[in-house]
Amino acid sequence: MRLDPILPKRPLFDYDKMVSGFVRAMSDTVKAGQAQMQNYPPQMPSISTSRYVRTGTLRRSWSSGVEQGANRIVGITGSNANIASYNRPVQGKEQLPLFNFIGWPDVIDLKKEVERQLPPRLREAVKSAVPRAT
Repeated sequence: MRLDPILPKRPLFDYDKMVSGFVRAMSDTVKAGQAQMQNYPPQMPSISTSRYVRTGTLRRSWSSGVEQGANRIVGITGSNANIASYNRPVQGKEQLPLFNFIGWPDVIDLKKEVERQLPPRLREAVKSAVPRAT
């Protein structure tokens, strides 16, 4: 008696295509998160005689990227305190109530948006890596 394994005629999925899809999904998601955090709410009319003009420094402090290791893909979106030292009270976990009231997004909003956007992008990466039946 001879036993032969039953092997698929083609690979079940394209591993390289799936990994590159995961990296693209993560990159697209953290870039969207960066854009969300860089979106300033309208400037409130000043009650006082202040002539404050926004400089865009906080917007420029945000960046994003993807790090890929042997068995991990990590997306990072962050604000550099060396560029905008006031980033935490405006958009960090320690966001002051005034900035929330005005409409500044904070990192909790960012986390929720990433959790909303990433899963469908990952599912699409898996679907694109699985060959269609012919």
